Amino acid sequence: MTVISLQGLEVFAFHGVAEEERRLGARFLLDIELTVDHCPAEETDALEDTVDYGRVAALAEAIAAGSSFRLLERVAGAVADGIMAEIPVDMVTVRVTKTAVPLPQKVAGASVKVERVRMARGH
Repeated sequence: MTVISLQGLEVFAFHGVAEEERRLGARFLLDIELTVDHCPAEETDALEDTVDYGRVAALAEAIAAGSSFRLLERVAGAVADGIMAEIPVDMVTVRVTKTAVPLPQKVAGASVKVERVRMARGH
């Protein structure tokens, strides 16, 4: 099993419960883990035999910045679903962190993590 990770992908997007959040936008951080059961690149050292994380980053950014959602759960789910639809991985985990949280308490951020697992054929 091989796990490929992207940490802290910065995306400026227009998500939030408040209309002002969706109008002004904010910075979000995405952490993405991609799991493949067998990665031929471990033996071949060839880019075409592994997951192109540049493609994953571009896809995640397009999904997160291309829509406006109210909840972090929806952002994370949309990114995870998009990756599973386009990238040949067995599992994806997406954490979306909102760094500007509208709370009276001081917090570094709020985040939601979702996981998607590709069902094996025949199950």
